Amino acid sequence: MVDGAFAARGAHLSGAFFTLTIGETLVAANFFLRGQTVLHDWIMAYNPAFEAYSPGMQLGRMAVEWAAEQGVAEVDFGPGDYQYKRQLATGQRILAWGALTRPSLSGIARSASFALRAGVEKLPQARVAALAGKAMRRFDLMRALAAPAR
Repeated sequence: MVDGAFAARGAHLSGAFFTLTIGETLVAANFFLRGQTVLHDWIMAYNPAFEAYSPGMQLGRMAVEWAAEQGVAEVDFGPGDYQYKRQLATGQRILAWGALTRPSLSGIARSASFALRAGVEKLPQARVAALAGKAMRRFDLMRALAAPAR
């Protein structure tokens, strides 16, 4: 899917890939989906050895500058209350989480996981409240990267 989005060069959809390097060392990478007027942050990674220098923030700033030069009206960094998003954002949208499933055991499990996440995110301790979303993203990533069944 990423390859297809990156290869797309249509007026309504294309991919934009940004990297930050120091010499030969890749420090951060960020893949965006681009529409006519919106650049949407999709996948971001950085080298933890450079975490003290905020490589994701630096690359995010570069992406915003590039978007402005290209006439993009909005850069969407997606959901989540992260410092780099607060610093780069000019606004926010309220989003809701949930699952729409067919009656099944897996559907019940998925709906329960979203309900549990919603409950944990309401806790007054911000660090604890963020753990549920991080765990779900990690689980989704592990599931996506798992070897396909043969």
